Amino acid sequence: DADARLEKVKVKVKRERMPYDVNIKKFKLNGNDDRNDDFDYRWRRRRRSKTDSSGDWSADISSNQNNNSSDNGININSRGEKRFICNSRGEVLPVLLGGVQKAGSTTTFSDIRSEIWPIRRYAAKRLGCGNLDNCKEPHFFGKHWGTSLRYGDLWGPCTEATAGVVADFTPRNIFDPRIPARVRYTYREKYQELVFLWGFREPIKRMLSAFSLLQHNGRLYDGKHPDMSFEEYVEYSLQRWSRRGGQEEKQQKATAKLQNSSNVPRTSELGLSNNNNNNNNNAGAKGGQKATSFKQKHFVWDDFTDTDFRPVSQGLYYYQIRNWLRAGFLPSQMIIYPGGLYLDHRDNFDTNPVLEAARAKLGTSLIRPQPLSDGDSVVNRGKHKPLDEILRNVTLRQRLTTELFDPENAKLMKLLAEKVSNGMVLVGYTGEAHDVPAVTEWMTSNWDF
Repeated sequence: DADARLEKVKVKVKRERMPYDVNIKKFKLNGNDDRNDDFDYRWRRRRRSKTDSSGDWSADISSNQNNNSSDNGININSRGEKRFICNSRGEVLPVLLGGVQKAGSTTTFSDIRSEIWPIRRYAAKRLGCGNLDNCKEPHFFGKHWGTSLRYGDLWGPCTEATAGVVADFTPRNIFDPRIPARVRYTYREKYQELVFLWGFREPIKRMLSAFSLLQHNGRLYDGKHPDMSFEEYVEYSLQRWSRRGGQEEKQQKATAKLQNSSNVPRTSELGLSNNNNNNNNNAGAKGGQKATSFKQKHFVWDDFTDTDFRPVSQGLYYYQIRNWLRAGFLPSQMIIYPGGLYLDHRDNFDTNPVLEAARAKLGTSLIRPQPLSDGDSVVNRGKHKPLDEILRNVTLRQRLTTELFDPENAKLMKLLAEKVSNGMVLVGYTGEAHDVPAVTEWMTSNWDF
């Protein structure tokens, strides 16, 4: 009968689902005091990995760390080279994570491709890569997360990775707020061995390039508005930004206003920062008012994962770096540079300041590709007119600058200036730590390309 069939379906679904959550708040954040932040790093994997035989996945992450202490001496070889990270299964994991979409990352990867250990052929087919050469973006922590594919499956056993650096240049890794916790879960206690290589571009020009790409591919608004101009999109973006506030101060005011109500939802449901008495502030009625303001206030979850707003959100670098820091990753793991600094020094890879900074982390003999036959060639160049010809409305451009990007860029520069003292590498920066004007000058003079 119908009830019996329904019970069979429920049993089947229950067996297929993976019954565990990954909660960043359970991690030890190494002195980081931002554990009560406004990002909920919890999600649920839907399927049990068919190739995984590790047993009960419902255990907390910390309980599994003791099982991942052996690296068999492979992570750093006799020459002091750190080419990859070896997990407890003896599988290769990338040591280098890079890539910011429409900021020169494809050109960078194309230049150093000969120095990168490739993904295995069968894994490349599963990932949808046409061939091994263009498989720079596995997208494991995005669309392949929760499938039967494991990260270590992509590169194989550690004993087979005999040359080159293992790298993942998926752009989504930096801007999706869910990914830092996923990376930390995957790497377990070795997550602080990672090196991040991130090049930034002037946000408005990057926004135009990303808009053009999504519009060309039919991914913006699911292709329903193919004739939308960039000026129309800017107007929409400004309306959306103002509608949701976008400023932490407004989020804090909203939190204070809700806390004065007797029928408030939990702070974590709203995605608002709560740095005061956590127990008292979270004591709200479970029923009553639903968190209808979730999408209005929970800025990062909604916008950073929304394709229609991605041309804007991918240029808000402050939030992206902060996500990784709040997940427990160290400033000393991060190499930050304005994208033009790499593009201007492609004539000599031995003296390229960006590659020199990467070699200082990984090994002096690594990432030394052959000289280019054409140093002016750029891979994946945007097919659109210059910004001045597309965004001619002076008032609209000024609003985009003053209302949206200028305040967020100021946050970014302040963060970078502060983290220099904690070991963050700002390629080509020779000023002092905490010198915000100097950091601003260093970045803005090299990211406008």
